[in-house]
Amino acid sequence: MHYLKRQTGRDGEEAVSPVVGVMLMLVVTIIIAAVVSGFAGGLIGGGTPAAPTVSMDVKIVNTGSATGSGFFATVTGVSAPVQTHNLELITAWTTTSRTNGYTMINGGNTSVYINGSALAVPPLGYGPGVTSGVFGDNFGNYTLVSGTGLAATPSSNYGSVTLYQYSATTMDNTVEVLGNNWQNLKLGDTVTVTLVDVTSGKSIYKKTVPVTEG
Repeated sequence: MHYLKRQTGRDGEEAVSPVVGVMLMLVVTIIIAAVVSGFAGGLIGGGTPAAPTVSMDVKIVNTGSATGSGFFATVTGVSAPVQTHNLELITAWTTTSRTNGYTMINGGNTSVYINGSALAVPPLGYGPGVTSGVFGDNFGNYTLVSGTGLAATPSSNYGSVTLYQYSATTMDNTVEVLGNNWQNLKLGDTVTVTLVDVTSGKSIYKKTVPVTEG
């Protein structure tokens, strides 16, 4: 096939046929495209990691005493097991004071587990995903899987003398999760509960939860 053969120029030198030249240019173009594609893929893959998803049934109860009151949650589903040491729990609410109904109170608290911390950090974990802790393990030590329970309950000082009041100044698990003055929360109030995946910085759970009295 004469069009694939080398042609002789006027000066006697051989030249590459146009077909071979086009093929060489195509090869170079394909190589460049592959390099650019690989680089772009590396940029995408090296970005912010995907955040897991979590669904929970959350209850916030205030009976006026330590019995039955507190923050309670049950994990109903996860996209993959979630280590609580990678999570930040945030609560936020607004209500009025029980002692004088015209005073507004803004409350809520952020519970963050710091790796290596020896402190007890609520909400405590129970059931699936919890490997230690007879009376519940610290937030940060357990893993969220379907069925994992979380709870933060007040001390016996709450409501032991007068309903909706502490008989002594105390920092209990409910205060650490819901913040100071949480005892003013009543039926009709709501608390916004958010879980943030610290690794990605994304919110993986957020819900406004109504307060109940039992």
